[in-house]
Amino acid sequence: MTKPRKKQSVTDQLDAWATHFLAQQEEVLAKHMAKLEAIDIETRLPNNDPEYLKAIEARDKTRAEISNKVDTVHIIPDNGKTHLGVTLTNPRHHADAREVGRLMAEHFEAKLIAHEDPADKTIAPDHEQKTTPKHEFGREKRSLPR
Repeated sequence: MTKPRKKQSVTDQLDAWATHFLAQQEEVLAKHMAKLEAIDIETRLPNNDPEYLKAIEARDKTRAEISNKVDTVHIIPDNGKTHLGVTLTNPRHHADAREVGRLMAEHFEAKLIAHEDPADKTIAPDHEQKTTPKHEFGREKRSLPR
């Protein structure tokens, strides 16, 4: 004959279940911690991926191009707003200015806004040009009969 079991109290049953549950959770957490530690070690190792290295070299090349052409950085407060300005080593070279602006916009992932020089007399032909009146076209005023 088998001996009859003693009935466990509800508190003892809950304690046993909680102990079992926590032991399982400790195992799961230990596995996750091991994975996280492996990922942490992997991310701290140097990355020798060829595409990553090419991207780093391209970024450094762009930075060097910009730094070779920039002379001064200006901080300009204007009615509560702050603007940054850049002076180039050759401030009259407009092509360099556009190129440096494009490179900086790409580097900072910002939009580029180019303003025209209102005092420039050599503006591109797509701007409005002064036309001569028709009665003066092709003749000088002095050559007209009086």
